Amino acid sequence: MKKSLPKLPYKVDSGTECYIVDLEYKYVIYLYKLFNTIKTDFDINWTQNNMQAQIIDYYCESPCVKYFRDEDIKITYHYVDKNNEF
Repeated sequence: MKKSLPKLPYKVDSGTECYIVDLEYKYVIYLYKLFNTIKTDFDINWTQNNMQAQIIDYYCESPCVKYFRDEDIKITYHYVDKNNEF
């Protein structure tokens, strides 16, 4: 069954929006905006380490991204806060 990406931007939840999905050779890059957060609201290192571990687990284990693993396609997630701070 073929699936298509939703129209961008799309709301992930009440405080998160995916506004760009960039497809490049061997890369899929997602850009998200966190509307209810400013950069100083959270510990960047803690967030990066915990989110990175969850994303790696998902990428390595989920049958949904098996094609990406098999083809060695990397998936990257970038986030900006409500002030567009990376």
